[in-house]
Amino acid sequence: MEQTTTPFSVLLSRIRAGEGTSTLEVPEDWLQGRTLFGGLQAVVGLAAMRSLAPDAPLRSLQVTFLAPVPGGPVTARARILRSGKSATHVEARIVDGDNTLALMVGVFGLPRTSAVTLRPQQPSVVSEKPAELHPVAASNERRRAESARTMRSPFAGDPSTPRCSRYPSFDSSAIRRFA
Repeated sequence: MEQTTTPFSVLLSRIRAGEGTSTLEVPEDWLQGRTLFGGLQAVVGLAAMRSLAPDAPLRSLQVTFLAPVPGGPVTARARILRSGKSATHVEARIVDGDNTLALMVGVFGLPRTSAVTLRPQQPSVVSEKPAELHPVAASNERRRAESARTMRSPFAGDPSTPRCSRYPSFDSSAIRRFA
């Protein structure tokens, strides 16, 4: 029987956030082993932070995973660490009773005017030889053939040095499957 995953949009709609807190009932299908998927932990913490800093865009978010977060009700508590004219630093913790399971620090910052205007421009590219376009399959075959001719073990060292008898050759086919 195929197990379906609860859509992320459904989970977002279920988050309950109040003044400095957020709670989400997390289904088992969002667990990775014995802990909740890290991105969802960050979302629950961010929802609690947003209740304290609703207007400014998020500029930075640091998440530290301290202990496994089990499925079921997940609660985050947030507090303002410092609030200035344009930036607010907020901390959130996913907690289980008195235990902190994840710690997050977010920086929310309002835009500021600046005397500096930087408009990056793409440099022009001048090629001595026009690029040749090949069908992808043919291009991949050529690259594989070239790799097979020149591929050496990344740990083999100088080609004139005898190879280790335990690993006389390097089979790169396993690596190529993931490239």
